Amino acid sequence: MFAGSYRHTLDDKSRVILPSKLRKNANTEEFFLTFNEEDGSLYLFTKHRWSELDQKYDQERSFDDEEEDRDFIRSMYSNGDDCTLDKQGRLSIPQNLREQAGIKIEEEILITGVKDRIELWAIEVWEKYEEQRKARLAARKERKRIEASGK
Repeated sequence: MFAGSYRHTLDDKSRVILPSKLRKNANTEEFFLTFNEEDGSLYLFTKHRWSELDQKYDQERSFDDEEEDRDFIRSMYSNGDDCTLDKQGRLSIPQNLREQAGIKIEEEILITGVKDRIELWAIEVWEKYEEQRKARLAARKERKRIEASGK
């Protein structure tokens, strides 16, 4: 399981140090990195977890129609890449994934542990996401308040 948030700088060779706590919890140096079109972040799975998710998806198909299935599979795989940490625990982020996620060379990024994956975010994209998340939370609280008051 992965948890916590960390800020690290992407070096001039498009590498970032994966925090030691996350490396320890991963218990591997082999990963699969993909771009999540829904929120603009990069998802980093251990190869083992990615294989489990792939098999589960093949068995259960998450969407109601074949077109959605194809779109999802194409997105996750065409925007994905196998990667291995180097001896210093650095992850090299391919240029195409870095550009899709808005991550820039020699700038700080946010690395978050989220249950079975690690997410990598451009700080600006994360801040925008957080604003939207807080607005959704406030709207839900307001709906519940109105429902509780009987209006």
